[in-house]
Amino acid sequence: MPIEIDLFFPQLPSRTNYKRKRNNKYYSNYSVYRKAIRMDCLGRCVYCDIHENENGSQANMHLDHFRPKEKFPRLYSNPTNLHWSCAECNSLKSDYWPAASPDSTINGEQGFIDPFTENRKDYFKVAPTGELIPLKAPASYKIELLALNREFRKRVRKNRLIAVKMLTEERKRIAEVDAILKNRTDLSKKEVTNLKKLKRTFNASIRHIIVSNLNFDLL
Repeated sequence: MPIEIDLFFPQLPSRTNYKRKRNNKYYSNYSVYRKAIRMDCLGRCVYCDIHENENGSQANMHLDHFRPKEKFPRLYSNPTNLHWSCAECNSLKSDYWPAASPDSTINGEQGFIDPFTENRKDYFKVAPTGELIPLKAPASYKIELLALNREFRKRVRKNRLIAVKMLTEERKRIAEVDAILKNRTDLSKKEVTNLKKLKRTFNASIRHIIVSNLNFDLL
């Protein structure tokens, strides 16, 4: 029974109802939107997909101007242009924007993928080693520019894969115990007690796997 979750690059919910000032303009201090952007991006860096808990804490995450503020100053405080990013990806991305305008995100083989309008799973595949494999442009450009296959990021992705495999096995064991408890009417009171104890052990194992290998709740 495989666990169906968005292990990598989940589709992000798009919204436009960010709070505004009384004159209906966005707040010039874009940090006002930090909490909202964090929630919209599910606490994950939109580039390397690391979760803030896997990266130490929220303090190691930045608000990234998807369309660089240096090139598009009118979007400086527009929350629809703000993304949750780890400090490393934010620094590496800098003010790169290969496209000619803010309306276009890709220029040939180069560019960026808007996580609110695109399905990033169409662009990246995750190998068992945790390495990101590009599927189509501009994935190769992003992987190289943002060093998305740096060792720690690969290790985080690999840990997720291992954890989900372990979780699947533990849930399979729990289902087997439940089936015995449900279908066997000849069990002694002691056998039932022991099976329930075993089930609690499996549940404890699941909690340990989540804390030790995932660092955040994907389920």
